[in-house]
Amino acid sequence: MTFLAMLLVGLLLFPRPAIAQSYRNASLGSLTTSDTTSFWPSPSDEFGFSFQKIRNESRYLLAIWFEKITDITIVWSANKNNLALDGSKVHHSADGRLVLTDPNGQEIGNFMLATTSSDTLWQSFNEPTDTILPGQVLNQGNNPVSSFSDTNISSGRFEFILQTDGYLVLCTIDYPAEAINFAYWSPMSIGSGYQVIFNQSGFLILQAKNGTLINSIFSNVENSRSQSMYHRAILEYDGVFRHYVYSKSSGGGAYGFNSLCSIGTDQRLRCDCPLRYILDDRNDKLGS
Repeated sequence: MTFLAMLLVGLLLFPRPAIAQSYRNASLGSLTTSDTTSFWPSPSDEFGFSFQKIRNESRYLLAIWFEKITDITIVWSANKNNLALDGSKVHHSADGRLVLTDPNGQEIGNFMLATTSSDTLWQSFNEPTDTILPGQVLNQGNNPVSSFSDTNISSGRFEFILQTDGYLVLCTIDYPAEAINFAYWSPMSIGSGYQVIFNQSGFLILQAKNGTLINSIFSNVENSRSQSMYHRAILEYDGVFRHYVYSKSSGGGAYGFNSLCSIGTDQRLRCDCPLRYILDDRNDKLGS
Protein backbone atom coordinates (compact mmCIF):
# COMPACT_ATOMS: atom_id res chain seq x y z
CA MET A 1 0.00 0.00 0.00
CA THR A 2 1.54 3.33 -1.04
CA PHE A 3 2.03 6.30 1.28
CA LEU A 4 -1.18 7.92 0.04
CA ALA A 5 -3.28 4.76 -0.07
CA MET A 6 -6.75 5.25 1.36
CA LEU A 7 -6.25 9.02 1.63
CA LEU A 8 -9.63 10.71 2.13
CA VAL A 9 -8.55 14.15 3.42
CA GLY A 10 -10.72 17.22 3.58
CA LEU A 11 -12.10 17.45 0.07
CA LEU A 12 -15.11 15.31 0.96
CA LEU A 13 -14.87 14.24 4.57
CA PHE A 14 -12.94 16.84 6.53
CA PRO A 15 -15.39 17.54 9.35
CA ARG A 16 -16.89 20.87 10.26
CA PRO A 17 -15.91 22.12 13.72
CA ALA A 18 -19.35 21.31 15.10
CA ILE A 19 -21.20 18.31 16.52
CA ALA A 20 -23.50 17.91 13.50
CA GLN A 21 -21.56 17.21 10.32
CA SER A 22 -22.60 17.32 6.69
CA TYR A 23 -20.72 16.45 3.54
CA ARG A 24 -20.90 17.53 -0.04
CA ASN A 25 -19.84 15.96 -3.29
CA ALA A 26 -18.09 18.01 -5.94
CA SER A 27 -16.65 17.70 -9.40
CA LEU A 28 -13.08 18.12 -8.27
CA GLY A 29 -11.16 18.22 -11.52
CA SER A 30 -7.41 18.27 -10.85
CA LEU A 31 -4.79 20.10 -8.81
CA THR A 32 -1.30 20.90 -10.09
CA THR A 33 1.87 22.33 -8.57
CA SER A 34 1.85 25.00 -11.28
CA ASP A 35 -1.31 26.57 -9.82
CA THR A 36 -1.11 26.67 -6.03
CA THR A 37 -3.92 29.26 -5.94
CA SER A 38 -6.47 26.55 -6.79
CA PHE A 39 -7.65 24.29 -3.99
CA TRP A 40 -10.52 22.09 -2.86
CA PRO A 41 -12.50 23.59 0.04
CA SER A 42 -13.95 21.76 3.03
CA PRO A 43 -17.77 21.75 3.50
CA SER A 44 -17.43 24.65 5.94
CA ASP A 45 -15.09 26.60 3.59
CA GLU A 46 -12.78 27.03 6.59
CA PHE A 47 -10.14 24.60 5.30
CA GLY A 48 -8.38 24.19 1.97
CA PHE A 49 -6.62 21.22 0.34
CA SER A 50 -3.98 21.53 -2.38
CA PHE A 51 -0.24 21.78 -2.98
CA GLN A 52 1.87 24.14 -0.91
CA LYS A 53 5.35 25.08 -2.12
CA ILE A 54 8.09 24.41 0.40
CA ARG A 55 10.17 27.45 1.22
CA ASN A 56 13.47 27.67 -0.70
CA GLU A 57 12.73 24.47 -2.62
CA SER A 58 11.09 23.43 -5.89
CA ARG A 59 9.12 20.71 -4.12
CA TYR A 60 5.55 20.68 -2.83
CA LEU A 61 3.54 19.44 0.10
CA LEU A 62 0.01 18.13 -0.40
CA ALA A 63 -1.72 19.65 2.60
CA ILE A 64 -4.80 20.91 4.46
CA TRP A 65 -4.66 24.37 5.99
CA PHE A 66 -6.80 27.03 7.69
CA GLU A 67 -8.30 28.90 4.74
CA LYS A 68 -9.62 31.86 6.77
CA ILE A 69 -6.27 32.73 8.38
CA THR A 70 -4.09 35.17 6.45
CA ASP A 71 -0.83 33.29 6.96
CA ILE A 72 -0.86 29.72 5.64
CA THR A 73 -1.17 27.47 8.69
CA ILE A 74 -0.96 23.80 7.73
CA VAL A 75 -2.84 21.33 9.94
CA TRP A 76 -2.31 18.09 7.99
CA SER A 77 -0.17 16.81 5.14
CA ALA A 78 -0.01 13.70 3.00
CA ASN A 79 3.59 13.53 1.87
CA LYS A 80 5.88 15.30 4.32
CA ASN A 81 8.48 12.55 3.94
CA ASN A 82 8.16 12.31 0.14
CA LEU A 83 7.63 15.79 -1.28
CA ALA A 84 6.14 16.19 -4.75
CA LEU A 85 8.33 17.57 -7.53
CA ASP A 86 7.32 20.56 -9.64
CA GLY A 87 4.94 19.30 -12.31
CA SER A 88 3.16 16.77 -10.07
CA LYS A 89 -0.63 16.54 -10.25
CA VAL A 90 -3.65 15.18 -8.36
CA HIS A 91 -6.36 14.05 -10.78
CA HIS A 92 -9.02 11.48 -11.63
CA SER A 93 -7.73 8.43 -13.49
CA ALA A 94 -9.63 6.73 -16.33
CA ASP A 95 -10.83 3.99 -13.96
CA GLY A 96 -12.31 6.47 -11.50
CA ARG A 97 -9.51 6.65 -8.94
CA LEU A 98 -8.01 9.86 -7.60
CA VAL A 99 -4.23 9.68 -7.97
CA LEU A 100 -1.08 11.71 -7.38
CA THR A 101 1.35 11.54 -10.28
CA ASP A 102 4.90 12.83 -10.71
CA PRO A 103 6.02 15.12 -13.58
CA ASN A 104 6.50 12.06 -15.83
CA GLY A 105 2.92 10.91 -15.26
CA GLN A 106 3.98 8.03 -13.02
CA GLU A 107 1.56 7.25 -10.20
CA ILE A 108 3.13 7.88 -6.79
CA GLY A 109 0.01 7.59 -4.67
CA ASN A 110 -3.70 6.89 -4.83
CA PHE A 111 -6.79 7.98 -2.93
CA MET A 112 -9.70 5.81 -1.85
CA LEU A 113 -12.94 7.82 -1.63
CA ALA A 114 -16.06 7.21 0.43
CA THR A 115 -18.64 4.64 -0.56
CA THR A 116 -21.69 5.62 -2.59
CA SER A 117 -23.69 5.68 0.65
CA SER A 118 -21.19 8.23 2.08
CA ASP A 119 -19.80 5.82 4.67
CA THR A 120 -16.49 7.06 6.05
CA LEU A 121 -13.77 4.60 5.11
CA TRP A 122 -10.88 6.81 6.16
CA GLN A 123 -10.35 10.40 7.22
CA SER A 124 -7.34 12.58 7.90
CA PHE A 125 -8.28 12.86 11.58
CA ASN A 126 -7.27 9.18 11.91
CA GLU A 127 -3.77 9.82 10.54
CA PRO A 128 -2.44 12.96 12.26
CA THR A 129 0.91 14.43 11.26
CA ASP A 130 2.14 16.90 13.92
CA THR A 131 -1.15 18.75 14.56
CA ILE A 132 -4.55 17.99 16.08
CA LEU A 133 -7.76 20.03 15.86
CA PRO A 134 -10.98 20.36 17.89
CA GLY A 135 -13.22 17.36 17.28
CA GLN A 136 -10.23 15.06 16.86
CA VAL A 137 -9.77 11.92 18.96
CA LEU A 138 -6.41 10.19 19.28
CA ASN A 139 -6.51 6.48 19.95
CA GLN A 140 -3.57 4.23 20.71
CA GLY A 141 -1.52 4.14 17.52
CA ASN A 142 -2.49 7.66 16.32
CA ASN A 143 0.82 9.30 17.15
CA PRO A 144 1.64 12.85 15.97
CA VAL A 145 5.32 13.26 15.10
CA SER A 146 7.16 16.58 15.08
CA SER A 147 8.85 18.06 12.03
CA PHE A 148 12.62 17.67 11.84
CA SER A 149 13.38 21.39 12.06
CA ASP A 150 11.98 24.85 11.41
CA THR A 151 12.90 24.50 7.73
CA ASN A 152 12.66 20.71 7.25
CA ILE A 153 9.09 19.38 7.49
CA SER A 154 9.98 15.69 7.31
CA SER A 155 9.40 13.54 10.40
CA GLY A 156 11.59 14.62 13.29
CA ARG A 157 12.87 13.61 16.70
CA PHE A 158 9.76 13.76 18.93
CA GLU A 159 6.52 11.79 19.15
CA PHE A 160 3.22 12.19 21.05
CA ILE A 161 2.18 8.68 22.13
CA LEU A 162 -0.75 7.15 23.97
CA GLN A 163 0.93 3.87 24.82
CA THR A 164 -0.77 0.46 24.92
CA ASP A 165 -0.22 0.45 28.69
CA GLY A 166 -2.40 3.59 28.97
CA TYR A 167 0.36 6.09 29.65
CA LEU A 168 0.39 9.31 27.63
CA VAL A 169 3.94 10.47 26.94
CA LEU A 170 6.11 12.71 24.81
CA CYS A 171 9.09 10.68 23.60
CA THR A 172 12.32 11.27 21.76
CA ILE A 173 12.92 9.24 18.61
CA ASP A 174 16.26 7.63 17.84
CA TYR A 175 16.61 9.35 14.46
CA PRO A 176 16.88 8.10 11.73
CA ALA A 177 15.98 4.60 12.98
CA GLU A 178 12.57 5.92 14.17
CA ALA A 179 12.83 3.76 17.31
CA ILE A 180 11.40 5.17 20.54
CA ASN A 181 14.17 6.37 22.79
CA PHE A 182 12.77 7.62 26.11
CA ALA A 183 9.83 9.59 27.51
CA TYR A 184 10.59 13.11 28.68
CA TRP A 185 7.05 14.16 29.71
CA SER A 186 3.84 12.57 30.96
CA PRO A 187 0.80 14.28 32.55
CA MET A 188 -0.20 11.39 34.83
CA SER A 189 1.06 8.80 37.28
CA ILE A 190 -1.35 5.97 36.42
CA GLY A 191 -1.60 4.06 33.17
CA SER A 192 -5.30 3.92 32.31
CA GLY A 193 -5.54 6.29 29.35
CA TYR A 194 -7.72 5.13 26.45
CA GLN A 195 -8.28 8.20 24.29
CA VAL A 196 -6.96 11.75 23.96
CA ILE A 197 -9.81 14.08 23.01
CA PHE A 198 -9.49 17.64 21.72
CA ASN A 199 -13.07 18.74 22.27
CA GLN A 200 -15.05 21.47 20.52
CA SER A 201 -14.54 23.86 23.45
CA GLY A 202 -10.77 23.77 23.01
CA PHE A 203 -9.90 21.47 25.90
CA LEU A 204 -7.45 18.60 25.43
CA ILE A 205 -8.33 15.78 27.81
CA LEU A 206 -7.17 12.25 28.58
CA GLN A 207 -10.02 9.83 29.06
CA ALA A 208 -10.30 6.28 30.42
CA LYS A 209 -12.11 3.49 28.56
CA ASN A 210 -15.21 3.95 30.76
CA GLY A 211 -15.36 7.66 29.85
CA THR A 212 -13.87 8.92 33.11
CA LEU A 213 -11.73 12.06 32.85
CA ILE A 214 -8.19 11.21 33.93
CA ASN A 215 -6.41 14.45 33.23
CA SER A 216 -6.85 17.78 31.48
CA ILE A 217 -3.70 18.18 29.41
CA PHE A 218 -4.44 21.81 28.76
CA SER A 219 -7.47 24.04 29.16
CA ASN A 220 -8.91 26.57 26.76
CA VAL A 221 -7.76 30.11 27.63
CA GLU A 222 -10.49 31.49 25.35
CA ASN A 223 -13.31 29.26 26.58
CA SER A 224 -15.91 32.01 26.70
CA ARG A 225 -15.33 32.76 23.02
CA SER A 226 -14.45 29.29 21.71
CA GLN A 227 -16.87 29.44 18.78
CA SER A 228 -15.20 32.61 17.51
CA MET A 229 -11.71 31.11 17.68
CA TYR A 230 -9.69 28.55 15.76
CA HIS A 231 -7.67 26.14 17.87
CA ARG A 232 -4.81 23.83 17.00
CA ALA A 233 -2.33 21.86 19.09
CA ILE A 234 1.02 20.96 17.57
CA LEU A 235 4.07 18.96 18.59
CA GLU A 236 6.76 21.28 17.28
CA TYR A 237 10.26 20.49 16.07
CA ASP A 238 11.76 21.50 19.43
CA GLY A 239 9.74 18.82 21.24
CA VAL A 240 7.29 21.24 22.89
CA PHE A 241 3.56 20.51 22.58
CA ARG A 242 1.86 23.90 22.08
CA HIS A 243 -1.75 25.08 21.91
CA TYR A 244 -2.42 27.96 19.49
CA VAL A 245 -5.58 30.08 19.40
CA TYR A 246 -6.56 32.30 16.44
CA SER A 247 -9.38 34.79 16.16
CA LYS A 248 -11.76 33.99 13.28
CA SER A 249 -12.34 37.69 12.71
CA SER A 250 -8.77 38.99 12.93
CA GLY A 251 -5.19 37.96 13.54
CA GLY A 252 -5.00 39.04 17.17
CA GLY A 253 -6.70 39.09 20.52
CA ALA A 254 -6.28 39.08 24.27
CA TYR A 255 -4.12 36.49 26.00
CA GLY A 256 -3.30 36.52 29.69
CA PHE A 257 -4.10 39.52 31.86
CA ASN A 258 -4.18 42.94 30.16
CA SER A 259 -2.05 41.89 27.19
CA LEU A 260 -2.70 42.04 23.44
CA CYS A 261 -1.37 39.21 21.32
CA SER A 262 -1.16 38.18 17.69
CA ILE A 263 0.40 35.40 15.67
CA GLY A 264 3.56 36.57 13.90
CA THR A 265 4.76 35.51 10.46
CA ASP A 266 6.81 32.81 12.20
CA GLN A 267 3.54 31.42 13.69
CA ARG A 268 4.69 32.30 17.20
CA LEU A 269 2.61 34.20 19.73
CA ARG A 270 3.70 37.83 20.13
CA CYS A 271 2.28 39.73 23.11
CA ASP A 272 2.59 43.39 24.09
CA CYS A 273 1.02 45.74 26.58
CA PRO A 274 -1.63 48.27 25.57
CA LEU A 275 -0.54 51.89 25.19
CA ARG A 276 0.79 53.45 28.43
CA TYR A 277 1.19 50.03 30.14
CA ILE A 278 4.35 48.07 30.90
CA LEU A 279 4.99 44.43 31.80
CA ASP A 280 5.17 43.49 35.46
CA ASP A 281 7.90 41.06 34.49
CA ARG A 282 9.84 41.85 31.32
CA ASN A 283 10.88 38.20 31.12
CA ASP A 284 7.27 37.01 31.10
CA LYS A 285 5.54 38.47 28.05
CA LEU A 286 2.56 36.13 28.44
CA GLY A 287 1.92 37.43 31.94
CA SER A 288 0.12 40.60 33.05
